Amino acid sequence: MTRKEFYTLTEKYLANTCSDKEREQLEALLEKLQLNPYSLDKEATKQKLFTAITQKTKPVSSSRFWNTNWFSAAASVAVLLGLILGYQFLFTNPKPVTETAGITPKQIILPDGSEVWLNRNTTLSYTLPFKNNRTIQLEGEAFFDVYRDTLHPFQVQTEKLQIQVLGTSFNVNTYKNVQPSVNVSSGKVEVTRLTDMQKVVLVRNEQVKLQSRNFKPNQITANEVDAWRENTIILNNTSLAETSAILENWFSVKINIPDTMVQNMTVTGKYKDAKLSEVLQSITFLKKLKIDTLTQKRFIIRKKSI
Repeated sequence: MTRKEFYTLTEKYLANTCSDKEREQLEALLEKLQLNPYSLDKEATKQKLFTAITQKTKPVSSSRFWNTNWFSAAASVAVLLGLILGYQFLFTNPKPVTETAGITPKQIILPDGSEVWLNRNTTLSYTLPFKNNRTIQLEGEAFFDVYRDTLHPFQVQTEKLQIQVLGTSFNVNTYKNVQPSVNVSSGKVEVTRLTDMQKVVLVRNEQVKLQSRNFKPNQITANEVDAWRENTIILNNTSLAETSAILENWFSVKINIPDTMVQNMTVTGKYKDAKLSEVLQSITFLKKLKIDTLTQKRFIIRKKSI
């Protein structure tokens, strides 16, 4: 018996419009359960519900119920209502869902129809049922194309920023050791900095970074909004400390820069479909630095010896 069939049957039962066979089926179900769904452990209740609903029940005489006194009938109806509420409770009880992208990006579709592209080493989580509470927790980077629903705002929560929209497309970067940022492709996005609850509203081709002066929007090009989806790394006056964090997430490596002065150096460049060696060689050449390769996954960037 499906959930829809269950609700239909109980509605007909309470309205006294069900057939003798339907009445016998539901009475048999009640007799088999003999429980108040709220009084038992959730898993035990669920197991009994499923067992009783999915198995074929043997017909029993309906006269027994209808020949009882008013009090017994009312008690049976109360049990039935409790069963309905318990059934609904069990099937709508919050259920956490987690999506993770490893070394390659991943596209998912949320229960409300919104599309999400997860960048490398990113984790996204939410709770079912999702339609009435469209709240996402994000660690890493993702691009969202949100299904418009004016009655249920869509919210992305990160460690330091909170983003709320109705229906729009935008990118959120919240990687560790990278300055958190939000880029907007279409529509309007409200961003709240959680440290001081300061808010800013972004529109198409605007960006805000956590440490932006006065937490104000900055203009960016359309290509910068979600360049990573085109397998492109864009550095715009980016410190080498942050650049190394970007490359670590992108290529799953470890890059150490022991000198603070080197960490604070900035670099600007665009790298499409580039290999790690190409990016490192470009940066170290421009900044007159050297790379020590410890292993295939571990590197040190330092000043050249004079």
